[in-house]
Amino acid sequence: MLPTLKFEPCELDNPEIFFSKLGWLHDAELLFLEWNVANREFIIGVEDLYSNFYQFPEYPGKLDARLIASELLTLEFDLITQNSTMFRILKFHVNQDLESKCINGTVSFGEGKIKFSCRRLVGMAC
Repeated sequence: MLPTLKFEPCELDNPEIFFSKLGWLHDAELLFLEWNVANREFIIGVEDLYSNFYQFPEYPGKLDARLIASELLTLEFDLITQNSTMFRILKFHVNQDLESKCINGTVSFGEGKIKFSCRRLVGMAC
């Protein structure tokens, strides 16, 4: 069974397992990026959390999502936007360092990547 999100924010207890079960969000389209400096949050809007399973029997239907990196520690952008009107995710990889309680993430696109580290990762359907 695929993991899901509720329509209210919920913390992802084990984000590495969550994203691996979703195929690392392969083929999901980026809807928006939002960086709230004052709140130390970075928000990624994703079209269809289940896009990796489209046209497979286990595909449960489209579910757009907001993924919120809160208590943000680092944020790096390396994106080429000149010829892109759409960004498809190749891999949304995260790992959690249990000793430092830090979540490290890399969102890879054909046009570059975004790297972040944070203390909490929250998701919600939208």
